[in-house]
Amino acid sequence: MATLSSLPRSYSEAAEFLGKRDEKQCGRNTTVLKNTEWIGDKRITTYSVKYYSTVIVTLYPDNSVKICTRSYKSATTRSRINKILWRSNWSILLYKSEMGLYNQPSRSFFPFKEGDRVFLNESKLIDCNAIYEDIQSTGYGLMMAMILERM
Repeated sequence: MATLSSLPRSYSEAAEFLGKRDEKQCGRNTTVLKNTEWIGDKRITTYSVKYYSTVIVTLYPDNSVKICTRSYKSATTRSRINKILWRSNWSILLYKSEMGLYNQPSRSFFPFKEGDRVFLNESKLIDCNAIYEDIQSTGYGLMMAMILERM
């Protein structure tokens, strides 16, 4: 079994780690999974890191990472996420009982929202909840334009 030190920190590392497999154990109660997602009519491969039964991180080919904690604020969950974000400009932390994303270059703290997506080597944060609300109010037709505009 692989150890937690082999936890992939990017999309390409996840692809290399899994090889031809669809999933592989990566330390205690931590699994890396290969997924397929549809964005519009385009099918893309993503890689997820699951801790117990919760997908905590999804790695995308555009070098972005979606973070989901499902309200688990444990030190171990944050540690797993931070291991993935280790070489990036981001970290997730708990400050005054509020979970947030910290951007090192700008020294900015952003309150964490479930499904936030960050770009690993940039100071860019995408609020996926705001995009979802826009989709609900404007319909699917404008969704792709808004996503691309915010990237």
